Amino acid sequence: MPDQVQAAEKKYLMLQVRLLTDEGIKEYGDGLDLSGLTFCLLGQRTDSGQWEPVETAYDEAVGEVVSVDYYYFSYFKADFGRITDPELYSAFKVVLKENSSYAMEDLAVELGDIGQLTTPSKDYYLDLTKKVVPADSTEATADIISAGWTGTGTEPDPYSAAVTVDRFTDEINIRTANENAVITYGQQDYTGRLTAVVNYGSNVYEFTVTSEDGSKVSCYRAEVTREKYDPLPPSASLKGVSPSAEGGADGMITGLDSAKLYEYRGENDTDYTPVKQGSTEITGLTPGKYYVRFAETESQYASKDREVVVKEPVIHTITLPEENIPEGITVLECPETMTEGRTFTIRLQLPENTLIKNIGYSYKAGEWTATSAFSGVQHMQEDGHTVAVLQRDALSHDITITGITLLEGKYYTVTAGPEDTESASPFIQCEISVTGEGELVSGDTYYEEGSDITAVAAIRDDWRGYAELSSLTVYRKGTDEVIEPDSLTKTDKNEWSLSLAVQDDIEIRFGIYTYPCDTAELDEVIALIGDLDQYVDNAEKDILITRLNEQGAFRKQPLKNQPMVDNYTALLRAAYESATVRADLTDSKEVSVTLEGNPHTYDGKPWEPGVTVTYQGNVLRKGIDYLVYFPEDMTSVGDKDIRIEFIGLYRGEITVKGSIVEKQADRPADQSGEGNKAADTGVRDSYAGYVSAALSSMLLMSAAVAVRMRKKK
Repeated sequence: MPDQVQAAEKKYLMLQVRLLTDEGIKEYGDGLDLSGLTFCLLGQRTDSGQWEPVETAYDEAVGEVVSVDYYYFSYFKADFGRITDPELYSAFKVVLKENSSYAMEDLAVELGDIGQLTTPSKDYYLDLTKKVVPADSTEATADIISAGWTGTGTEPDPYSAAVTVDRFTDEINIRTANENAVITYGQQDYTGRLTAVVNYGSNVYEFTVTSEDGSKVSCYRAEVTREKYDPLPPSASLKGVSPSAEGGADGMITGLDSAKLYEYRGENDTDYTPVKQGSTEITGLTPGKYYVRFAETESQYASKDREVVVKEPVIHTITLPEENIPEGITVLECPETMTEGRTFTIRLQLPENTLIKNIGYSYKAGEWTATSAFSGVQHMQEDGHTVAVLQRDALSHDITITGITLLEGKYYTVTAGPEDTESASPFIQCEISVTGEGELVSGDTYYEEGSDITAVAAIRDDWRGYAELSSLTVYRKGTDEVIEPDSLTKTDKNEWSLSLAVQDDIEIRFGIYTYPCDTAELDEVIALIGDLDQYVDNAEKDILITRLNEQGAFRKQPLKNQPMVDNYTALLRAAYESATVRADLTDSKEVSVTLEGNPHTYDGKPWEPGVTVTYQGNVLRKGIDYLVYFPEDMTSVGDKDIRIEFIGLYRGEITVKGSIVEKQADRPADQSGEGNKAADTGVRDSYAGYVSAALSSMLLMSAAVAVRMRKKK
């Protein structure tokens, strides 16, 4: 009989592997997905010395891990299941199945304890490394697609393109032989190089390459396929939870990864029901078998099923006799039953300043009555009362609460923190040391009435010289009422301490003054920047504005972070020096403005003359370099102020005058028939022309007289 028992026992291997080193975690990122990797268990035959896949009794898998459980972001556990015939092998090792992206060295492992399903092997450290992929992996090729187009697309062509695919990053790279050639793809132009992520499935890339002078065009077509991968099935940590009552439909499957996409079906169903993304459980289930898998996505196929059983509920009773409830305790919640696989909760309201040590219970174990106790009761404040909460997984037997044990005496809480949590908490620490013993309950320390405590507020070593303590004060908890300590000692500006006997719930708050950073250089740069309207609206100005908007955060920095402030100031100065200043053309002597048809003879219609603006001899563009604003009244006779506002690369404005003059009446026709002789000299046939000619004659006569008088002298 003992031999039969021994033969039935099989060794169990649970290989727990921590993923990479700290440096590796930084390199690969927090969200590393291992579902595309397969680890194999190999055994060395005792008889031949050959290595072969080891048969395991887990979904009839042979040598391949079928479960990967994640712990935090830094490591995972690979479970190979029971070894069917361990005596056939003298050694075991884990290897990574051939993978295009990762590699690892073979890892020698030891089997876990015989017959122990929950005892893991020791921890092992895997060093997964990225495979070296040649920069010019030519798994994708480019071919000319139309003989009718110009350009050969061949290697001798100085504007030819090379197409490669990096299978590690799944990026396609298109490069031209001449770095100034232009790649046109998807109605976008790229000079010399184009890099893009390859989508899953078949992809066709059609693009042209144009020579630098635009005289030559080559046309290409590249075909690249990115395969989806087959993920491992969901983790074995998926757990079925029975409904809370017989005939209920509130069963669950728990243990889902919120970052993954799942679907499931019942044993007799053919279609899968999708699970809402971000879920950690599947709810609303009746008892039975369910099959859960990863749903197909853009990057992966649907995985194999993981079978999960939701069992019929097994219900046990909870009895709490009134005589077992101590005086002063009020039962807020205590269920009469509990269901295996689910949790139950007991909530008790306690007398002021009292704590529960444990809750005792008894249960039948065959003919015997066994006793035990629940510890770790959580204490919290609800509506001004202390409430004890016990939350536990259901037990597998009926229980009776036999007693609720309170800690003797009255207990108070002592908390500590900065007066200004926003500015001080990252910079200092406060340590509470107690003479006597406190009680650790629900993760907090409670002190019995009369306990002597000492509170020490100390600036961290790396902040000394950059800040100093300014206060250390005791308050009645939740109020601003100050309680005088028994003593207060100011050792120096870096460390203060106080002591007192605890008589109430208290808060110890400390203040800190952080030495401010020097912003003189920052102020100087901001003064140089001045009005933002003086800069051209472009990417450089956007960068400058972005930098300026960050100044508030840097002005708040303490002296310890002065290098950070100096670096910001240097970046702001660089953005200022790169920004393009708009030329101010206000009152510029290099600007000239011409109004077409000025002065304008009134014709009954609004006058809007064409405007020509030149700067340094160059004609400016209306709507791009300047805007024209006419006064509202451009129909009446008189002078008109026409405003020119400079925009774009220029700023400022100028005003030019235009004139609208009356239309003059025509002079009567010459009756002598000889016509208007003044017309032959270019003078208008009008009264105005006559007056002008007469004035000109008078001026000539005056000049002649003046000359004769000078000669006389």
